Amino acid sequence: VSALSILGACAAPYTSESVKSLSNGTGYGPICYALESNRPGDYTSAEQLKNFELLKAEYKRRNPKISRGNLDRVAKGLVFVGMPEKYAACAWNAEMISKSVGYGQVSKQWKGGSSYFFTDHRNRVTYYST
Repeated sequence: VSALSILGACAAPYTSESVKSLSNGTGYGPICYALESNRPGDYTSAEQLKNFELLKAEYKRRNPKISRGNLDRVAKGLVFVGMPEKYAACAWNAEMISKSVGYGQVSKQWKGGSSYFFTDHRNRVTYYST
């Protein structure tokens, strides 16, 4: 990690309009990637913090039914058992790497960075490993 990225010097300057142009989903480029990239840390610049708050507000606007607790967890990059799949995927900017179907059950495995979580047929996290 470079010193510039730690200090937030590489963070894109977002506006309330530019965050609306970010696509949904995970991976490089969408809103979940931007949230992860602008998460406050030990050396957070004022611009990075402003970006993060704009991104968090936009995520809330796109997910009006998200609870305050789940919004805070997504913003902090936290996943827990029982969390809805779409929020967990965004929290870790995770990609689904496998899906198993059998005996009327569905299980999906997701990978975010070096961490994994599994979801069930209800699209809820059943297990995670960091």
